[in-house]
Amino acid sequence: ASSPVKGSGTTFTLRYQSDTATLPVRTKVPVSRGAACAYTNAPAVCPLTDGKTDRVQFASGVPDVTVTLATAKVLKKAVLRGATFSTPSTVALEGSPDGTTWSPLATVAASGQYQELDLTTGAAVKHVRLKGTRTDTGTFDILNLDELSLFE
Repeated sequence: ASSPVKGSGTTFTLRYQSDTATLPVRTKVPVSRGAACAYTNAPAVCPLTDGKTDRVQFASGVPDVTVTLATAKVLKKAVLRGATFSTPSTVALEGSPDGTTWSPLATVAASGQYQELDLTTGAAVKHVRLKGTRTDTGTFDILNLDELSLFE
C-alpha cells in the first residue's frame, strides 16, 4: 500500500512478505450435500442441499421440507441458513428411518440467518423433515430457506 505525505512530495510504500502458508482445507462436507428434497413444487435438483446458499423463496403453502439421504446416517448436527417461517410458530427437525415414523431431532428458532443445531438422536435416519406448527389459528408456512446441511 502506498500513501503520500501531504505537501512533502514523499510517498511511503509498505510491503509485507512471509513464507507460504498452507490454509486448512475444510474436511467437513455435509452428508446431505446433493441429497434429494421434497416440498410443494420442488425442482428435480434440490437447491437446499447444493452448497450454494442461494435464497429459495417458497410459494405459499409449503408446510414442510423433507431431505432424503442416500443411506441412513447417525446425524449429530444440522445447519440452517436463511430460514424464515410464518409466525407465531413452533418449528422442529424430525428424523425417520423409513419416511413414515418420525422422531424429534431438534427445536428450531423462529427464524434466523444462521442456526447450528445439535441433534438428539442415536439412531440412523434416512429422512429429515423441517416442519412447523402455528401457535395461533393461522397456517404454518416455510417462507425462505437458503440451505439445510446435515452432518455425522
